Amino acid sequence: FTSLARIGITVGKEGELKLDTTVLATALDEEFDEVANLIAGDGGIGKQLDNFLKETLKSDGLIPSREKTFKAQLIDISEQRIALADRIASVEERIRRQFANMDILVAQFKSTGNFIQQQFDAINGIRPD
Repeated sequence: FTSLARIGITVGKEGELKLDTTVLATALDEEFDEVANLIAGDGGIGKQLDNFLKETLKSDGLIPSREKTFKAQLIDISEQRIALADRIASVEERIRRQFANMDILVAQFKSTGNFIQQQFDAINGIRPD
């Protein structure tokens, strides 16, 4: 045998392994040694899987490399969040100062308006009718 499909092991639409027990039982009954060689032989699926996992999991393999990349991205995102929080705090402080200054200006304008109104009232009170 040269593939798992020949012994009833296939991959489904979602990537899951499926087992046809009838096909496997027939293959085991009729050609047990070939099934064993396909799974456990030197060039078998087991050996290939073992080699793949060793390469993938070694210190400079795919998984540790991805892990390092993800950790670096998490650190970068964390730093960006801190910078964004600082910018938000800065903008909030600036807006609060602007609001306080505008509040002072509004109070001054009201005071000036009241003064002008008093002056008009005084002028109108002095005028003879």
